[in-house]
Amino acid sequence: MILIPTLLIFLASEYISLNIYGDTITIEADGSLPSISPFPILFIQILGIASLFCIMFSYKKLMESFKLSRELSLLELEKHSLNQYVEEAKIRYEKTKSFRHDVKNHISIVKELVQNGNIDAALKYMSDMENLTADMSFPVSTNNPVLDILIGNKLGIAKNNQIVVQCSFIASYPCGIADIDFCIIFSNALDNAISACNRMNHDEQKYIHVTGKVQGDFLLIEISNSYSGRGSLRSGTGLANIKAVAEKYHGAMEVRTDGEKFTLSVLLIIPQQSESISQQVC
Repeated sequence: MILIPTLLIFLASEYISLNIYGDTITIEADGSLPSISPFPILFIQILGIASLFCIMFSYKKLMESFKLSRELSLLELEKHSLNQYVEEAKIRYEKTKSFRHDVKNHISIVKELVQNGNIDAALKYMSDMENLTADMSFPVSTNNPVLDILIGNKLGIAKNNQIVVQCSFIASYPCGIADIDFCIIFSNALDNAISACNRMNHDEQKYIHVTGKVQGDFLLIEISNSYSGRGSLRSGTGLANIKAVAEKYHGAMEVRTDGEKFTLSVLLIIPQQSESISQQVC
């Protein structure tokens, strides 16, 4: 990139030199050489060098603009995906609310069927109710309906890949941390954890552990997974987004390895005092 503008400056200087001064030497009557000012050529050279730096600066800004545009596109895709989790959580919440509203009616129907001796019909009705509640239930319970959907889906994918999963994260809801920020942390972290486990050999133990705890106004989230030792600690996608969320809440992000264990820690300062996070294995 630098060679071509430099060559152009040199050629321009030579061309201007030949056209201004020519290729012959004129000697004065007294034998002295005529006085020739070097400033025109010097000015052209300085102008060319300045142009070179302007080109380099513009190229750098253009690359930064392309990088920012690419990151914004990825964030838009991630936001769209996370909004789907939010919508799914709302749908499940409405279904649960509707079921709880009708639960007395369901009990009355089952009771009447049993009293009338229609045991088979009562059992079938109860089976239908069980299927209905299964559709509304969450494989993970964090007290946050959006996280229940997201973490449940991600850990479900992990289980399908023969990865042992454990979750001990239960948060008060709302707790002062925006759902979209929680989703950015957990979606990126769990995607990286699943990818790391999938890179391991089939005979190696694979696991993902999700924990969270509160101390005062501090929320510490830790996601650890088995690690083969291959690859860079910071090669996972989305770590920059997780770090940005941590900094938004005046916290910090840390990644570390301990033997064959990889741990991502995210510290957040809760904007408003919330209840402590208890622990529950799911």
